[in-house]
Amino acid sequence: MNTIQQITDLRIAGQLEQAYQMSEQLLAIMPNDRHARGAVAKCLKDLHAEACAREDVNKVTSYLRRLKELDMAQYGEPAMANYFVWDLRIFFDTVKKRHHERYLSVADSVFEVLSGLDFVKPNKYYSMLAEMFAAVKSSQGNQWLGFVKFMDWFGFDRFMEEDFKRVPLSQGRSIPALVDRVYGAYYKALMAQVETGRADLPRVDEFVNRLTALNQSHPEYDFTLYRKAKLQLALNRKEDALEAIRPFVKRKQSEFWVWDVLSDTVEDTSIRLSCLCHALCCRTEPNYLVRVHVKMAQLMHQLGLDGNARREISQAHQLYETNGWRIPAEVMDMERQSWYQAAQAPESNADFYRAHLADSEAFLYINDPEEAVLISKVNRQKQLCSFITADGHRGLFSTKRVKGAFRENEVYLVRLESETQSDKPVRLLTHKKVRDVSPYVGKFFIKIEGQLKHRAGCDFAFVGDIYVGKQLLAGGLSDGMRVTGTAVKSFNAAKQSWGWRAVSLRPA
Repeated sequence: MNTIQQITDLRIAGQLEQAYQMSEQLLAIMPNDRHARGAVAKCLKDLHAEACAREDVNKVTSYLRRLKELDMAQYGEPAMANYFVWDLRIFFDTVKKRHHERYLSVADSVFEVLSGLDFVKPNKYYSMLAEMFAAVKSSQGNQWLGFVKFMDWFGFDRFMEEDFKRVPLSQGRSIPALVDRVYGAYYKALMAQVETGRADLPRVDEFVNRLTALNQSHPEYDFTLYRKAKLQLALNRKEDALEAIRPFVKRKQSEFWVWDVLSDTVEDTSIRLSCLCHALCCRTEPNYLVRVHVKMAQLMHQLGLDGNARREISQAHQLYETNGWRIPAEVMDMERQSWYQAAQAPESNADFYRAHLADSEAFLYINDPEEAVLISKVNRQKQLCSFITADGHRGLFSTKRVKGAFRENEVYLVRLESETQSDKPVRLLTHKKVRDVSPYVGKFFIKIEGQLKHRAGCDFAFVGDIYVGKQLLAGGLSDGMRVTGTAVKSFNAAKQSWGWRAVSLRPA
């Protein structure tokens, strides 16, 4: 009778087929012997490695089927299937590089068998399976649709702690965490099902809930809320999509496509227009904006802005033509219409974009409260504004990349990214000038009525406790004169105290 040692010696010597046949003969004689069963599994592993190296998918799946039949977990070897994964990964990488046209079918064939095997989990080799199958895409870059079924089998709760961390590479670089990549792959596969009407809605809702939980536990993952919003949009749940996308847009304001998505979540045409203006103001490759130009043109025409719409279509047409892309039917259809032929297009819509940004900015931060501030100083050289709040706080914000000019001693309603700090600029989110300042009398302004006290030789004066600077004294005012005017709240840095400073003064 063949012995396990003989089988092992043959396997180590590379005589795998002979060793395998002998192990099967031994198992037939001793069907309940754990060691005989293990000898077959070890031979299968080495044969499987050879088949992977030869890119022989039929042999690969055949050996995996036989491993399944061995049911090693019932014989004290629950991790046996895990040992097959490394060679499978090499096999997948090779198919991807050399035979991409077979990539999807190989994934289908392997998963069909793999899903019947027992694995130790969580485990690094088990996680490796998720990494392998998440990377499967068609030659056109489309996600393998079988990944939805794969993750239903794999389980979203089967990851290790390190799977949630970014993966370091050389030279200080890194790639997103495995979990982040898996969620992205699942989203793409599920979205394809939604768009073709083949999605199971309870499964979509379950994944949306998973995305919500993932964002709470790992807010550092950039695209979780984006994926959630896109799924909600695909199901025409615009309010839910808006709730998901708004904090994402706040983080990614420099990316054109976030404003494009935000525009899809709202019905108000003025806000949609403003969102698309924001998208077209972002710095990016012009080719990426071609669909945004078309969407903008359709909205502009709807709003009666036919000249601007013609400019958008002209830009889109040029991009399609320059890149050799097929011009969409909706573009050609608009170009044939009478309104398009009659419209006079401006040379550029850039000024139009800049003039319509405010609505989307206000909409983006609508749930963030506005705060009234008085601009106390504008430093144009350093591009900083000093301000004070009604409750007696001081702060700074930068005016870099902020549209519009600020004037001293005027009140603005602002939204700030963080709490006010007297010595560190905070980011200004939104701003608008207050036209009616009457609600702020007593807070930022008081009326001056009284006698001017100006000591000889001094370049300042007082009306009661109100400070009067030399600029106002140059207007012919003198000591003892009855005066009237306006003062603003002011902070005396030398005395570290609050007071009032005259900004206008005239004889009573």
